[in-house]
Amino acid sequence: EMYGFILAHQPDHPRKNEMAASYRKLGESFAARGEERADSALVGRALGLLRVAVALDPAMADVDKLRARIHFLDGKQARQQGGDGYKDFELALRHDPSLAEARQALLAAAPRPAHRRAGLWLLAVVGVALCALAGVLSRRRSRL
Repeated sequence: EMYGFILAHQPDHPRKNEMAASYRKLGESFAARGEERADSALVGRALGLLRVAVALDPAMADVDKLRARIHFLDGKQARQQGGDGYKDFELALRHDPSLAEARQALLAAAPRPAHRRAGLWLLAVVGVALCALAGVLSRRRSRL
């Protein structure tokens, strides 16, 4: 909280890189505990801290790995709330192609190919049409 006060009054503070390292360390700690406890609020707080760290020092060591971690956690949060997280996992891999967790999550969240979906719609339409035709034919028969 003290860093937040300092940065609110002096955003270009000469020691902001040190503050970024502290935000990163705290964010990573919160993320680990949040995942361990399945506490999405704690993971959300961790994400905020990690984003502040990147904003304060976008040239920090392993910043791409940190960005990948942020996107990966975003994707997991999205999945917990009913989304697929696909784009987040894709971005995580773009920043760190070696992040195996993100690769597995991306495969699990991959949307079905469009041709499969089109096939299911076609099958549904044909089924409805056949039911309608059967209904019309049965009415004609009953009149005869």
